[in-house]
Amino acid sequence: MGNYDFEGQSDGDWDDKGNISWNEFDWQQFLQRQQKDIARFVALYDQFHQEPNHLDRIALEMGW
Repeated sequence: MGNYDFEGQSDGDWDDKGNISWNEFDWQQFLQRQQKDIARFVALYDQFHQEPNHLDRIALEMGW
């Protein structure tokens, strides 16, 4: 087995990024973007729901 030095290396998503906090404006912007994405998904679902692979088509259109 290797010698794992977890304190010596910091290369992962769990690394401390500092104190990142959002203010009310940041949350409003985030939620507005989410609402737009939801509305777009619903519109695409209404458009393609009768196609055999409609979820795959919607994902493609959404850029997922």
